[in-house]
Amino acid sequence: MQTWISPDSFATPCMQIPKILGLILLNLLISAFLIVAALLAAGLGCYTRLKTLFLRNREQQRLGVHSEDGLPLDQSTADITVIAIHGTFAQGAQWTKTTSALSKKIRAGIENKGRTLAWHCLSWTGGNRVTDRNQAVALLHAALDTVLTSSPERPVILLAHSHGGNIALKAAESFTRHKNLHIVTMATPFLFAQPRPDAERLISVVGCCCVIVSFLAGWLLLALIAPLYGMAPFGLASLAAGFIMFILILYIFARDWDAIDTDRERVLRATPDPGKIMPLASRTLICTRAGDEADGAIKVAALISGWISQQMRLARFDPMNFKVGTLTQCEYLLKLLAGAACMTVLHRVVGTSTALAAATVAISSSETPPGRWEHAQSLQSVGASALLMGHSQIYGDEQVVADIARWIRQRTTGQAGGHS
Repeated sequence: MQTWISPDSFATPCMQIPKILGLILLNLLISAFLIVAALLAAGLGCYTRLKTLFLRNREQQRLGVHSEDGLPLDQSTADITVIAIHGTFAQGAQWTKTTSALSKKIRAGIENKGRTLAWHCLSWTGGNRVTDRNQAVALLHAALDTVLTSSPERPVILLAHSHGGNIALKAAESFTRHKNLHIVTMATPFLFAQPRPDAERLISVVGCCCVIVSFLAGWLLLALIAPLYGMAPFGLASLAAGFIMFILILYIFARDWDAIDTDRERVLRATPDPGKIMPLASRTLICTRAGDEADGAIKVAALISGWISQQMRLARFDPMNFKVGTLTQCEYLLKLLAGAACMTVLHRVVGTSTALAAATVAISSSETPPGRWEHAQSLQSVGASALLMGHSQIYGDEQVVADIARWIRQRTTGQAGGHS
């Protein structure tokens, strides 16, 4: 009895091969894009970090809240206190000075009502690190405690730009009972952190990726460099050097691994708590601009982070499955390696927190915090100021400046007044 094998039995697996190869190629391209993006971000982070260190050493900047126009915060006798808070990489921002158009407009509106105003500025490092922002929160918290304790009836305005808005809200969490505390934010991408429910699984997957990346980096790097020094790519000397590189990179991962819990707590301390800041909603004005670049960039970063985390959750390994479709599982490995590489490079240069902590905390960004907040949005300028980024145009926009000055006057003097 002869057994005939139908040609159709080979058709299905064979027809799937181009699709499988296409998926692998697509994910290779995506992985390469992510790694290149991480390197570009690392270059930018390195530049801004060096710039921050240079400015800090050159100017020996005095950290804390200091007066721009008179007595220190704890000695001021003004009727109203304004504390200006700059954003990331914006030490000494011009808008925080008393000579800025924003400061002059606010002061004129207050003094026209027969009241005095003291203008202060929170000077912090401006670094893009969780530790820097936690330090800024602590400095502002201490200043608020001083002024609100000594003069609880004095209106205090926190006027913040960019990530300074997150610092203002985080510091104000402890003072929501003070009805005279008001907040104005400009172009702030509000960040909120939540512990991931599947943190243990993600940490284990990231740990496997760390070992794989360490091995591949040690082996591939030395295999490419060895011939330049006359060593055989797979000779004893190059393999030994590759093993040393593997141990070195693995040591860096292991050292950071111990800091996961600590960095997770730092991230949670650096971002506002939606529940705690809710009482501030009626005393906060949020000013944004359509098409803000910083907010868009953070949303893209959050999208990539969420995509990587999703792939980590979907990753499976089934050694007993010998079907052709098993090859498609390679795409998960590529995504995991790309994700680990991105997080590692960004951490080592930008230092936004230990990269491994990203597996335990989910960070989201929005134009306003959850709930009902007073929100005023404007369009980007199309005039000469359009040469600047929209993110930096906002505190120079005449309409935004007028709206902020009018809002502060209404909240601090109880008089609506006319349209400025």
